[in-house]
Amino acid sequence: MAPQQKRSFLPYSRGINPEDLRLGSLYLNPLDPDDGLESKRFEYQEDLHQDEYEKHVQKWIRREQNDERGCSLDFEVSKDTSLALKFSDLLKAEGNANSTVAATLEGRSGRRLKIKKPEKFLRDEVMAQEGVQEWVRTQASISFKGHLGMHKFKAPRIWMVTGIQLVTGGDVRVGSSRSVNGTVGASGDVGAAFGAPPGVAAVGAEVGHGHHSEANNAYGYDDERVWAAQFMEVKIEYGTEADKAMKSKDNNLVPATITTLQLEDIADLRARGIRASQNLRAQANGQTYVKPPKPIARVVVTGEDEEEDDSEDEGIQLSDSPYTEALKNTDWEMYNECSQYLADAQTRRRSITPESVKG
Repeated sequence: MAPQQKRSFLPYSRGINPEDLRLGSLYLNPLDPDDGLESKRFEYQEDLHQDEYEKHVQKWIRREQNDERGCSLDFEVSKDTSLALKFSDLLKAEGNANSTVAATLEGRSGRRLKIKKPEKFLRDEVMAQEGVQEWVRTQASISFKGHLGMHKFKAPRIWMVTGIQLVTGGDVRVGSSRSVNGTVGASGDVGAAFGAPPGVAAVGAEVGHGHHSEANNAYGYDDERVWAAQFMEVKIEYGTEADKAMKSKDNNLVPATITTLQLEDIADLRARGIRASQNLRAQANGQTYVKPPKPIARVVVTGEDEEEDDSEDEGIQLSDSPYTEALKNTDWEMYNECSQYLADAQTRRRSITPESVKG
């Protein structure tokens, strides 16, 4: 994980129900974690009530950071980030290519939860859940096809929630960094520019006459909600290379591989006519054929846990820049096609029962 992304919490324009964004949950699209499509997420301990879940995860988190006297977190939104797209008309009205929008996350109180050792948590807790390996195998099969198939595309990555900022009575107030004349209706769609599904997180705002005008996004809540979250990319390597061993702080050797998965074969969906061999198709396209690794994926850790110190949380940095950069150009159309192909293949396998074969 890049240093900036490792520290950054992704701010949201509206509060998310805590049960819909839990530490340890896996997502393909951090920009819109509760988009309603279960295939794009695997929720951690979803059968536990929220109180039971927080007790269960308590041993894995750093000391909880609380602010009972009021929560106020400032950040800036520049033109090339997802939140800025929602207020794109406001930025255009200012006529400055380098304009930024000052934003503040406010609430009556707040608390922050962060996983202390994310990679160990991933190994011992998240990947041990029933059904999670099959879900990861599906995503890794699509990613393998995107990286190494004849029709290459950028597949979504898998992200694990490692931190959440909860705020009670929260709201995000967005105001221009320069004076604004006239009334501006601001709206935008994150999807097209950053590879997210169409319609993701579209919001509206209004700015009236006056100096240092502010816009309220009308997504305030009285109860406790998640207003920002921190994510770690789940690292996946392909092929059958020998596993690496890492030395922990207590000098024990820990395997880098958490689990090994045999991947599903996905047809070249954009190919036309009879499927030729990869070698012949590469020659026809004037390319040099490079034999891909075996369709095997390994979920691995990098040893970042051992590089962390045991110091207390130094605060929070709100920024969506590293996440929107990571999601940029994700091909959701090809992902959906591959996902449907795998779902159809599974349906066909289930329909082939021993009785139907005998018949």
